[in-house]
Amino acid sequence: MFTTFHPRLRRLLAVLLILAPAARTAAAGNDEPSIRTELLCVCINGDVNDFHYLNNGKPAIMQAQMAGMGSPVSYRGSRRLAFHDQAADLSPPKDGPPPVPLCEAVLPEENRVLLIFSFGGEGNTKPAVRAVGVSTDRMKSGDYRVFNFSKQNVGLILGDQKAGLAPGKDSTLTSALWRDKVADIAVQIAVVQNKTAKKVYSSMWGHRPERRMFIFLFDRGDPGRPLEIRKTYDVPAVAAIPVNPTPAKTESPPGP
Repeated sequence: MFTTFHPRLRRLLAVLLILAPAARTAAAGNDEPSIRTELLCVCINGDVNDFHYLNNGKPAIMQAQMAGMGSPVSYRGSRRLAFHDQAADLSPPKDGPPPVPLCEAVLPEENRVLLIFSFGGEGNTKPAVRAVGVSTDRMKSGDYRVFNFSKQNVGLILGDQKAGLAPGKDSTLTSALWRDKVADIAVQIAVVQNKTAKKVYSSMWGHRPERRMFIFLFDRGDPGRPLEIRKTYDVPAVAAIPVNPTPAKTESPPGP
């Protein structure tokens, strides 16, 4: 038995069938892709205190210091990671626009991501964050990642490896000699001006094969010592802090 539809109803059904796939596509496009990774955090010109974000759907607090990186933090959530200055902004109102984040970054799809926070110059306190993939299958224990945040072209010799970095660029240096031995590595750094290299730094660095080193270069403003050099590291073998760890149970003291 077949049901006969009125011509206008047939036209309406045809339009709805056409629009349904488009509506599903639009709805899917509004869903932020998710990721599961580990976060390393450092701030290059100050300290990050109490930046609020969502981790596995729950409020969390991010901190980062100039002194170095702490243990990696397990993260599960949107690839677009947004930070706010108050926890209330993590639950936007039903009506009206969502709160504007302090800063945000799109996380690369890697098993470990370095978040580099920075603050603007004098009169500009708005933070910025850059997300850099530092997957442990590409940057291995014993490797060095060098970031040139200066405005100068830099040449670097690290043991038997060399690299040239334009302003704003970074490079990973690796050597089979760095994989399994504690050693001292000769380091030389030069700035390139008018196609001439001027050596501005020379030293010996202690090398530990279980570490991955991160080197940050900045302008110092001193003609005699034009570069500031900061070093920090992580250890891939160290487990990340769990997502939303459960607080340890407090045991009652034994009775008399």
